[in-house]
Amino acid sequence: MIIGVTGGIGSGKSTVAGFFEKWGAGVIDVDKLGWRVLDEKQQEIKKVFGDKVFQVHRSQTRFEILRNGKIDRKKLGKIVFENPEKKKIFDLIVHPPLIKELKSQLSTLNSQLSTPVFVDCALIYEWRINNWFDKIILVTSDYPKKLQRLMNSGCTQKEAEDRIHAQLPDSEKKKTADWIIENNSNLRTLEQNAKRIWDSIVNRKS
Repeated sequence: MIIGVTGGIGSGKSTVAGFFEKWGAGVIDVDKLGWRVLDEKQQEIKKVFGDKVFQVHRSQTRFEILRNGKIDRKKLGKIVFENPEKKKIFDLIVHPPLIKELKSQLSTLNSQLSTPVFVDCALIYEWRINNWFDKIILVTSDYPKKLQRLMNSGCTQKEAEDRIHAQLPDSEKKKTADWIIENNSNLRTLEQNAKRIWDSIVNRKS
């Protein structure tokens, strides 16, 4: 089986995917695939967003700031989520090759599966690829919880709000998700809820 694990930013979906990996499943982290695609698109990113989104370091021999060719994800994210037009351009650069890479990996896996594979992907519904998966797990969380988690990770309140509002509301995703995990309590409760789904999958119950 190939199971999608989705949910809005700050919901805890990656934590849930991590539980499944701990219990023996294969996991594809689409965020990691995305950063790899982003590195391959550096020239396009530079053309649109300029040098300011690249990491810098100071020369040890000269008083100057040098760009080291690596994208500063925090700086780029701030620009993208604050400006809807910039976000559209960013999505057009990164999303098509990312979706293509994910599809390629899933096609390869289909002939090799011996254990369930979980795909940690926030944008399953936004990309309209929910039919790629045998089942979908939606991890949800109340708005204040998501906001606080993002702020605890280093976002300002405005940055956290921009990121949350940039995604499709959970109410739309709930209509077709096979399992829903409400993540409004503690880590132990989250793991217990994930374990119930895991047991039903490995025992071929739904």
